[in-house]
Amino acid sequence: MSVDHDLLLRWCSERGSGSLTAFREAHDWLRDEAADPDSGSPEARPLQERWTWALQSLQALGHVEVDWLKRRWHVAPPVVSTLTDGGGFALLCGARPAALVRRLDNIVEDPDPRLRELSSNVVFDLPVPQRGAPALRLLQVPALKDVKELCSKLGISFVDRVADQLLGLVPDLNGLLRPGRREDIPGGIAPAKMTDLPGRPLFVDLDADPGEAGAYEVRLYDSPRYFYRHSPGRVFEAERGAVVWAELRRTERHVLRYDAARHSLLVPPRMRLPSLYDRAATLRSGLLPQLEKVEVPAGVERVRPLALLRYANIDVPFAERLAGLLDQPLQQLGPPAPRPGAFAPPVPRRSTQASSPPQGRLQQK
Repeated sequence: MSVDHDLLLRWCSERGSGSLTAFREAHDWLRDEAADPDSGSPEARPLQERWTWALQSLQALGHVEVDWLKRRWHVAPPVVSTLTDGGGFALLCGARPAALVRRLDNIVEDPDPRLRELSSNVVFDLPVPQRGAPALRLLQVPALKDVKELCSKLGISFVDRVADQLLGLVPDLNGLLRPGRREDIPGGIAPAKMTDLPGRPLFVDLDADPGEAGAYEVRLYDSPRYFYRHSPGRVFEAERGAVVWAELRRTERHVLRYDAARHSLLVPPRMRLPSLYDRAATLRSGLLPQLEKVEVPAGVERVRPLALLRYANIDVPFAERLAGLLDQPLQQLGPPAPRPGAFAPPVPRRSTQASSPPQGRLQQK
């Protein structure tokens, strides 16, 4: 069972906003019952989790905004942003209505002569399919002034290095929890409690609320709500990621890793980052984090394979800033690597000329 995520984004873009229920219905309607997903894809997850994972992924890629407490989503406006250390590439985020996509795909023949002229410098590359998400849409940017003018004429916002800017603005973990302060977890339904036991769901059903500190899931309607109990009378309702990482902090479980050799951040798939952090890390590359088997130290001379989500194009300062926001130590795998070169996203070219651009064209100015 797989979903056409480009079509799902098209639906969101044309719809504009809606309830979580409407999104789930659209997601399930687009699901291909005959497809056989591989074990690393979102479609290999339990049916209940697939639509929420898809919505979280659209949120991480900057396509939609989600209010999990009010159970509403809104499509984000189109935005172009340069990639940090991206070798002169920029990323198209936000809404992709059919009219905009058609115009971008045919910009070399646009009725506006200035846009045709700009398109000879700012090149829209072919979409790059990625697993579990809409295709990656990149632009080759020779100079910022050209892409800024092009965006202005198209009515698209432009932001330079949005991932780094976002990480500099987001609150820490306490700031994510504080707005949801309440007296207690809603009664009437027995919650599930986070345990992280091997071979078990992350949240295990209880017969009754034990009143203990910890992270709790309450399954209401067609999407769960999450609560972090710090102590009696101090309960916080927040999104799943904030609640999970608050519990990791309380129990001193350290799960944030950095792969120096591949300049990437690694997290367990059951402990996806809080949405704002998830978005900042994802927009460093425009690539959704993918599940991989990674060998991690398990003692002085042993390693063990773990299935981890890998965020690409993450440098040490970015990873350390993220770790500080989460109150997590950053575990480095392998020795520190030299400063990386430009990030090389997977980009099919439109033509032979575009596939071998002069070196100077790919440098940001």
